[in-house]
Amino acid sequence: MEEIHKEFKEKERDILEYLRSLRLLSSDLDVEVTTIRYSGLIQVRGGAVGAARQGALTGNGALFTLLSQRKGEVKAMKSTAPLVKNVTVNHEQMAHICTKILGNIVDKGACSEEQLLEEAIHLFLQFRKKEAGIKLVEILRCNRFYYPAWLWHSRQLNQVGYLTKALDEMKKWGGHDLLVKQELAKLGPRLSGKEGIVKRCIFCWAIVEHGQEQCENCHCLLTVSSQPFVQATGQKELEDSVHRYEEEFKKSPRNSRIAYCLCLGMFSLGKTEQAKEYLERALAISPGEPLFVKTMRFLTSLLPSPPAPRLEKKAMAVQAPVVNPCQPPQQKAIKESVLVIEDSNTSRKVITMVLKRHRYSIVEATTGGEGLARMLDIVPDLVLLDVMLPDMDGYQVLSEIRATPRLKDVPVVMLTGKRGSADRMKGIASGANEYLTKPFDPAKLLNVLKRFIGTGSKKTFTVPVKKPVIARGASPIKKPASRVVESPVTQPVLRPIEETGPSILIVEDSPTTQKVISMVLGRKGYTCRRAISGVEAIQSMRSHLPDLVLLDAVLPDMDGYSVLFQMQQIEKMNKVPVVMLTAKTSATDRQKGMASGAKAYLTKPFDPDKLLSTVAQYAPVSSSATKIR
Repeated sequence: MEEIHKEFKEKERDILEYLRSLRLLSSDLDVEVTTIRYSGLIQVRGGAVGAARQGALTGNGALFTLLSQRKGEVKAMKSTAPLVKNVTVNHEQMAHICTKILGNIVDKGACSEEQLLEEAIHLFLQFRKKEAGIKLVEILRCNRFYYPAWLWHSRQLNQVGYLTKALDEMKKWGGHDLLVKQELAKLGPRLSGKEGIVKRCIFCWAIVEHGQEQCENCHCLLTVSSQPFVQATGQKELEDSVHRYEEEFKKSPRNSRIAYCLCLGMFSLGKTEQAKEYLERALAISPGEPLFVKTMRFLTSLLPSPPAPRLEKKAMAVQAPVVNPCQPPQQKAIKESVLVIEDSNTSRKVITMVLKRHRYSIVEATTGGEGLARMLDIVPDLVLLDVMLPDMDGYQVLSEIRATPRLKDVPVVMLTGKRGSADRMKGIASGANEYLTKPFDPAKLLNVLKRFIGTGSKKTFTVPVKKPVIARGASPIKKPASRVVESPVTQPVLRPIEETGPSILIVEDSPTTQKVISMVLGRKGYTCRRAISGVEAIQSMRSHLPDLVLLDAVLPDMDGYSVLFQMQQIEKMNKVPVVMLTAKTSATDRQKGMASGAKAYLTKPFDPDKLLSTVAQYAPVSSSATKIR
């Protein structure tokens, strides 16, 4: 091997031919390649190329960057180091690509890919996309296999055909790269079946449907308003992007588009004051921009007014106040409680801000299930309910509230972006006390709340009054009669439902969903047991065989289909009916569930009535089972 190594080092070799010559060797080699423009490492294991590295590139991109130079100095050394495979082509595919692609490449001369890419990214984040595009094209003409340039090139494309081609090139040369994988996972499903022009998020560059005002991927708002939005969870990608724009704004402080972009980012993260600061800077750069002016009006309405200036007090004689003997003792307010069921982080914050200023106590929930779970512990004075929720619609939540004795008289105000008269009628018919639309008028919302529960201080208790100061010449004041303190309202305690109904095993890893399902079934007389994983479900059925299993398809340890398969193999379990209840809505998943042995396949968000009728079909409950002790 040393003789071969010496021979290779002494003269220039065809890199591809050299790699092909290693096919018959069983040795593990690390091959250092040095050309006029590039140097890198190709790792060969058992004669096959397993990994490659060149500068910032790894995998196929690094391999073909080195092969594009055709000839170079080759130095081979035996290796015992572990290999992380990142090359996905074999020798035949390497030869085919080299013949097809490298044969048509005209040497454009050397360029510094990394430096050009850094410059292009700065221009891109400054919204100078045309200039950024010129630099990215220069990189790709110089080195077609430089997949980071394909990634950023794809981010400035809106035409589906061009975007798809750019993503294909990125995947071909960098499909092993984590950032490339994330980009493909983010864009692939959204591009399926699309044509023409698509809209892109300015923070994560995911595809946004036309008319949407929030990115479903990073949950960034694309406009500042009180429209309903999905709650922003897992905001790291958004925070990273905001930080990137902050750094860019430091380099380009006269760029109003970056300033407005940072306003959107901060508002999306719930940082309203910082959002206003960036918007003020945008207005200072572009004072007449209508979008900035309109946004500033809205942001200003959300922030508390500055305190009134304090007047200098003048020295003066203070007269002791004359106390009216008929004046009642001071009373301290106990706040009214309002449960806000709203999945939009922004809308919820706006509502909370408005109501807290008027002394209401706020309890928040982001899903229908969470809202119902909250009401297991408290009875709010009023519920503000959105129609569009992630797990179920507002009408289903309202139905559950009205069907629960301790909650049935709680006023419910539906607050939603659905404006149609049919939606309003549906809300009122479902039992809502009022139906308001977004963007809402704070004054109108407050008037509605006052109509149903007062001004935020329904319950009071007496605060002792200090001994009054009697003015000279006034008659002595009689001791005021003692006042009765209002006792707190005690909510009726629900008695447990008799466990005489059919036994249902709920296999579901979400505690909130478990609670909601148990509430729906328990009210009809079913006895519910719970399992959060496939293994726990099988163990539970070994000790207590249920009358029916409600099974989620996605569990922490295995999927629901695997649970079904195991049940089919165990004699005492294979007769238990299984109803799948899952968020997987495709026809393929439904067919897979039914083929695996499920009796029915229901999807989330579920309709409580449909769930009950399906369960009753396979595990009917007697009328006596629903009686309260």
